[in-house]
Amino acid sequence: MKKITLLFLFLIGSFSMGYSQFSENFDAATTLPTGWSVINNGDANTWYMSTPGTGAAHSLSNVARIDYSSTAHDDYLITPQFTVTVGSSDLLTLWAKSRSSFFAEPFDILLSSTDNTAPAFTTVIASAVNPTTSWAKYTYNLNAYAGQTVYIAFHSTTTDEFELYLDDISVAAIPTCIEPTALVSSAVTVTGATLTWAASASTPANGYDYYYATTNTAPNGATVPNGNVPGGLTTVDLTGLTPATPYFYWVRSNCSTTDKSIWISGTFTTPALPPANDDCANAITVACGSATTGTTTAATNENTAVCGISGVTTQNTPGVWYKYTGDGSDVTVSTCSSTITSGDSRIAVFSGSCGTLTCVGGNDDAGATGCSTNSLASNVTFSTATGTDYYILVYAYSTSSLNFELNVSCVAACSPATGNDDCASALALTVDASATTSTDNSCSSASLGLTYPSCSGLFNTYYDTWYSFDTGSSTDFNVTLANASGATGFVVYSGTCDALTQITGSCYTAAGTAALTGLNTGSTYYIRAFSTTTTSRGTFDLSVSSLLGTSSFDNGSFSFYPNPVKNILNLSYNQEISNVEVLNLLGQKISSTKVNSNQAQIDMTNLAVGTYIVKITSNGLVKTIKVTKE
Repeated sequence: MKKITLLFLFLIGSFSMGYSQFSENFDAATTLPTGWSVINNGDANTWYMSTPGTGAAHSLSNVARIDYSSTAHDDYLITPQFTVTVGSSDLLTLWAKSRSSFFAEPFDILLSSTDNTAPAFTTVIASAVNPTTSWAKYTYNLNAYAGQTVYIAFHSTTTDEFELYLDDISVAAIPTCIEPTALVSSAVTVTGATLTWAASASTPANGYDYYYATTNTAPNGATVPNGNVPGGLTTVDLTGLTPATPYFYWVRSNCSTTDKSIWISGTFTTPALPPANDDCANAITVACGSATTGTTTAATNENTAVCGISGVTTQNTPGVWYKYTGDGSDVTVSTCSSTITSGDSRIAVFSGSCGTLTCVGGNDDAGATGCSTNSLASNVTFSTATGTDYYILVYAYSTSSLNFELNVSCVAACSPATGNDDCASALALTVDASATTSTDNSCSSASLGLTYPSCSGLFNTYYDTWYSFDTGSSTDFNVTLANASGATGFVVYSGTCDALTQITGSCYTAAGTAALTGLNTGSTYYIRAFSTTTTSRGTFDLSVSSLLGTSSFDNGSFSFYPNPVKNILNLSYNQEISNVEVLNLLGQKISSTKVNSNQAQIDMTNLAVGTYIVKITSNGLVKTIKVTKE
């Protein structure tokens, strides 16, 4: 009988002791652990045990988690009841993590000293605890509740956020030597890094021990630290590290030779050594016919001012440098390679010297005609002056690492040099349908800093020549490019050379006629004839003709109706009308009618629906009107 009584008393004591301290990692099963409870106040989702929706648990596999709901949570995850005892169960510890930084899941930590119903949790231990997307440790001193038998609740009240994870929740004794917090690494270089942390609440007399290694094996009682930082200091510089290597590090408080805290940990990776030609001053020399492999891995982004790509003015990713010494030839540098180049490259070419560079060309995408094996490769053709150094910057469109082959090819300088290679030197054209100018862009270079033609690609290079015409008293014109020997397009601009505006409907990628209406009288317009590769440059014919008459026609004595017209267009003038022509908007003649009268009726019955130009001739003067056929 005495043995049974003693055993009963022992079991009662063990049961009570079991609830004075506890540690729960939720890994025994996917059901609530013994003694734990959940209150779900109405929304669809509540606390449950499972693996995290993304990433890993803080320890082993399972966590306690709650997922988003379209209605507000009012959900409690409640610990077993325990008695707060100083030196035994006076420290609450937990690890927490949110799945998303954009849909954070804050929660409150509450205490009840009566029961585990929702109204009983009136004491706030912590409010709006807001974990990041990395596991973080939270500790709370419970000495204020010493002698009380309590429950702890983790209360979620969010609406339509994402997922919250809790793990390794424990109640134990406050250690006599408390670990530091907020351990981070910074200033990580190829051979060094700085560790910093927040001071321990214990103010350790022997400062802090630190340990680091290239394997993630945590130190134990037998591990000899790499070093010690005296009390009062909370930072240490690590030196002599290996480039491109992951490192794991730990720091603990050293309160005495026999009393030390647990270790806290972190990790970083040292970057690789930068390429030898990471900066302009160490550019690798290239020559005609050379093929040089390169990489931008671990290179630096100098944010160099670049040119030649529409809308792009500054280097945006790390790059590497090459140098070519001019010999008077035309040079093409290209990353086109069927076996080496991967990814989307960019090239910028400069003259001058490092520190005082002048951009002379650039390219993003060579396109299929520029590189059949990789349309995202780049190439730039530039003319060189003998003895001048040219610096070539290779970098990526949007990634931090690019492997490539830089090929250099040279040809004799193109001849004859192009006189109208830019807008400021545009060749003036005579406005006359019969005045055709035979011209070419065979030796043209690319215009820099100019918006790309809307009918062609954003990242193309445009080797162009420039032309101009004056409108005089007319407003409607045909601009025609014909007999092109290369793949030549054109576009028409208004404005000035330093502020050009593309004319709607004036952009062509091949030979054709642009019918331009409503231009300003007494104004200069610019024609840009372009090819997108050096091999597609060539010869072509260019002409500009006016579709409208002069202002000397007596407009006040002229009338016409109806407009729109279905069948018959009626014309009336105070002088004899000798001839009437109907043209389409391309300037092509549809019909011509002899009149020799002050009145005329033009039959438009059989014309297709659309807009037409009607040209009326009287006494050598021409009046042109627009008529809509319906």
